Amino acid sequence: KTCVDACNSNQYIDTTDITIPKCSDCNILCLTCTDEMICKTCADGKFLNTNTLLCEACDTSCATCENGTDKTKCLSCSSPLYYQQLEKKCVTECYSNQYLNSSNICKACNSTCATCIDGISCSTCSSGSFINSESGLCELCDPNCKTCNVSKTTCLSCNDPQYLQINQTCQNSCLPKQYPDLTKKCQPCNISCLSCINGNSCSTCDEGMYLDSKTNYCLPCSANCKTCVDNSSKQCTECFPNYFMTQDHKCVSACQQNQYVDAFRTCQSCNATCLTCSNAISCNTCDVGHYKNTRSGFCEYVIIIADLRRWNTSNQCITCNNPQVLLQTKKCADKCDIQQFSDSNKICQQCDPTCLTCSNSNTCDTCEEGKYIKRSTLKCELCGLTCKTCIKKDMCLSCKQNYLLTKNQQCKQECDESYFPDSQGICQPCGSNCSNCKQYTECSECFQGFYLYNGLCSNEMVCFGNTYLDENQCKTECSQTKFKNMKTNRCDPCHISCEKCTQAGDNKCLECKKGLVFNNGKCEGQLQETQEIQKKQEAHLTSKLMFKAYLVITIYTIIACIICHVLDN
Repeated sequence: KTCVDACNSNQYIDTTDITIPKCSDCNILCLTCTDEMICKTCADGKFLNTNTLLCEACDTSCATCENGTDKTKCLSCSSPLYYQQLEKKCVTECYSNQYLNSSNICKACNSTCATCIDGISCSTCSSGSFINSESGLCELCDPNCKTCNVSKTTCLSCNDPQYLQINQTCQNSCLPKQYPDLTKKCQPCNISCLSCINGNSCSTCDEGMYLDSKTNYCLPCSANCKTCVDNSSKQCTECFPNYFMTQDHKCVSACQQNQYVDAFRTCQSCNATCLTCSNAISCNTCDVGHYKNTRSGFCEYVIIIADLRRWNTSNQCITCNNPQVLLQTKKCADKCDIQQFSDSNKICQQCDPTCLTCSNSNTCDTCEEGKYIKRSTLKCELCGLTCKTCIKKDMCLSCKQNYLLTKNQQCKQECDESYFPDSQGICQPCGSNCSNCKQYTECSECFQGFYLYNGLCSNEMVCFGNTYLDENQCKTECSQTKFKNMKTNRCDPCHISCEKCTQAGDNKCLECKKGLVFNNGKCEGQLQETQEIQKKQEAHLTSKLMFKAYLVITIYTIIACIICHVLDN
């Protein structure tokens, strides 16, 4: 027996004999105690039962557990389990709205997040929310948006029955010259359309255009037509104001000399005897060799002759028999030469030099390839340099070789973003939310906030087959420090000690973090950051124990002194 300043850590001061306090061993279950049967602290893997005041074994999942009566309330976990701090239990995976910190503790994400990688910012949001790029947290979309991105009013999809506009807002219907696709997203019609059923098929056209049955595009009617039909001659059915319909369904500024305008603004032929007339029942003036009969109102022959053609002294025609016309070569023919028109006297006159065909000297009817009729002048002008045919200079209908027709009727060497060239050289839209594709269902790149799978873009990242979700992409191989989770098709993090691994757990490593030693699947030793944390914890615990021991010794010393003082007296 010896006298000591303090008892060992697994002993208590026994005051059964108050005259001579002694150090007695704690119960074998205790780490430290205040009495033989009253534990104060317990060894790792045990907890202090507050009813019995003895140490009992924690649940096997716990490395340490909470004092009380429930052995499943863990304070730390056995490897490879993670500590679920909210429920004080050890789990194989954290909840979706939690993240794993460097101490293998499941911590709650910010309340706005659906998932996160740390407690500061979100990685995904619940439906109807988006990640604010400045705060990194999720915020609610505008009430009109079903989903959104970048800002609360930048919608990705809309609540029924609304449609997603091109400017990424939600409205009850698409704007004019737009159509809704299968995902209820408004897409631009072809620029020639007034309305359409898809990006390549017009359903109605603007005034002065007609719906071509072969291409389903709106093409220009002939000059001065307000409406026309789809056939080889593009027959007018209605003219613009101040123009009149001819018998061959063209619109002209004035009828021919031997015609009159009826109530429907259509040019009708005068009686065959008339040179000019105001209606079908009387003549105003008569042709050569005729006179007006005042009783009938029609023109009659002065004399009967076999041929009304007249010649000059050089044997050149001056006038021709109906229905022939006088060519510029002074010969009679059934029709004028190309780039000529028949005037009111049935004499062939030269069209404007820009015209291919015309109805008068100021109005082109058709143009050569690579030209179009300009509405303000009714003359033919050149299309853009890359156009083969066009409606106007900057609105192509088809393109020259090695050029593609874009959605805006421009001819370029490449299609715009989210469009692809079809076999006809026309740029067609990719599938919804796709920024780059080869075909409608062969997307190779998606817009921000969407994920590529099987050639299509989805707003929810899902991987299938032999691909695994890693950094918002489906990959066949996981990045460093992650392994393939076959159940979820995700790349999950290895144990904190592993550089590479096959599964979760500290015994599934293939390679170790720097500073650790590989031993049969385990990485032994301690990471630098873990060592520093443990050193701080041990120093703190030692300080607390020493302070408590000092208090106990001081108290017993004071008691002993008081007893001695009493005995001496």
